[in-house]
Amino acid sequence: MKKSLIGMITGLIMICLTGMASAEWNITQLTDNTIHDDMPQINASGQVVWRGYAEGYENPEIFYYDGNNVTQLTDNLNNDLSPHINVSGQIVWKGNVGTDFEIFYYDGNNVI
Repeated sequence: MKKSLIGMITGLIMICLTGMASAEWNITQLTDNTIHDDMPQINASGQVVWRGYAEGYENPEIFYYDGNNVTQLTDNLNNDLSPHINVSGQIVWKGNVGTDFEIFYYDGNNVI
């Protein structure tokens, strides 16, 4: 019984390792600039959000990749930081407004 269980577990591990070894990965470069892009977050659908600097801006903005296109979500003079994305593609981040930070939300269509 013990040998049978060990054999079954070993077989399952080998199947998993074989499946992982044959997995193909697609690598997509989302940014191509001379400015730092950081704080990337990805969800299970392959949507990505990050903090970056748009050309001509001195403060960080929030960018979003929906699986096909990159969209700049913010366009302001504030510091936009710490983006997070959930499985539904909803995005939150903190943004400097005046003398403190506020929380912003992107529902897929609008920034609130």
